[in-house]
Amino acid sequence: MAPRYSNQELADMLLIYGECHKNERRAAALYAVRYPDRRHPAYSLFASVYRRLCQSGTVHESTRPRNVRERDEQVVQQVQEAVSGDPHTSVRCVGRNLNLHYVRVHRIIKNHLQWHPFKRHTTQQLLPQDLPRREQFCEWITDQVSSIL
Repeated sequence: MAPRYSNQELADMLLIYGECHKNERRAAALYAVRYPDRRHPAYSLFASVYRRLCQSGTVHESTRPRNVRERDEQVVQQVQEAVSGDPHTSVRCVGRNLNLHYVRVHRIIKNHLQWHPFKRHTTQQLLPQDLPRREQFCEWITDQVSSIL
């Protein structure tokens, strides 16, 4: 297991992340320029540290089990309200608005709410000239079903 980042390193990451207006990749690049003698974290760590600080009040990952059942219920409720309020939104957008990872939002929608997250994509359009072919198909399928019975 890799050694943890020091509080100073994490604080510098947060400052640079804010300076870069929460742009993870730009923050990682700027951190590497400013601190060439330090370990260079993956760009995703910047948002992770920020999210951890907002959610738990600490920048370090907890090594002890937490009782987060009440908070989880609040998060499920927030996700449900967000999706109910705008059913055409994406899990990424909900995650960004609630400061959650989009995969967690997707799991909440699927497992807790037992909904099916999807985006509707129109792939074809029925035109007036399609009506005769549709009627012909309906007649054919009716004949097929009646011949079986």
